[in-house]
Amino acid sequence: MVKRSEKRYTPEEVWQADGGILTLGEDELRALVSVALSRVPQRVSDRVLRGCLFVMAKYEWGRATFIPKELLRNKCVIALSEKLLDEDSDSAQQTVLHEVAHFYLGHMPSGLVSGCSDDHESRLEEEADLLAEQWLQESRHDNR
Repeated sequence: MVKRSEKRYTPEEVWQADGGILTLGEDELRALVSVALSRVPQRVSDRVLRGCLFVMAKYEWGRATFIPKELLRNKCVIALSEKLLDEDSDSAQQTVLHEVAHFYLGHMPSGLVSGCSDDHESRLEEEADLLAEQWLQESRHDNR
């Protein structure tokens, strides 16, 4: 079911609101996140801007990188593979929004929950997929 249009930010508005902090200064990632967050309602984008950091382990960083606690500011981290930048735009946005959906729905990674069943993990993945797809469908509908 596609809802009537909810207000969304433009990619440029997300880019400006981010200020490079949300994506730790990685411009390729910042561009992808800006476009992806322009596809969700503003209330979702606002929550992500306040509560998340996106991290993409870049090959040129070497084997690892350190993120100081001052940058975390009690935020959740969404970690993405650099391989995401090789995907087509729609697929990459779907992946970003799937992870945003986990954050928005308050999911805990199954590896951090003792006794988490495969059924429970599958349910969480399905919920995130459904919400990400709903956001994408709504934004497509609004752009007609």
